[in-house]
Amino acid sequence: MNDSRVFVDTNIFLYAALEAEKGLPFPVKLSQKAAEEHERWFQQQVEAAVKEADTPDAVFIPHAQVCGRWAAKGKEIAQRTTRQRKRA
Repeated sequence: MNDSRVFVDTNIFLYAALEAEKGLPFPVKLSQKAAEEHERWFQQQVEAAVKEADTPDAVFIPHAQVCGRWAAKGKEIAQRTTRQRKRA
């Protein structure tokens, strides 16, 4: 499967997940094949992450640090969006 197809399928799955969790203004349905492909991909990702986390040299980032990074990123995006709106 090529990367663009994985990207599209993953986005469809993410939209479906968002719809289920938060609601979207439009429904997104996965075909049986797409759902099965995503399940295989997801299981591979989980297995790879667990294997990496179990290595002796695994580095774990504290939750507070992760939250701080995401907060800074959110602020950066909000500022960029505000600048773009002012130009429009």
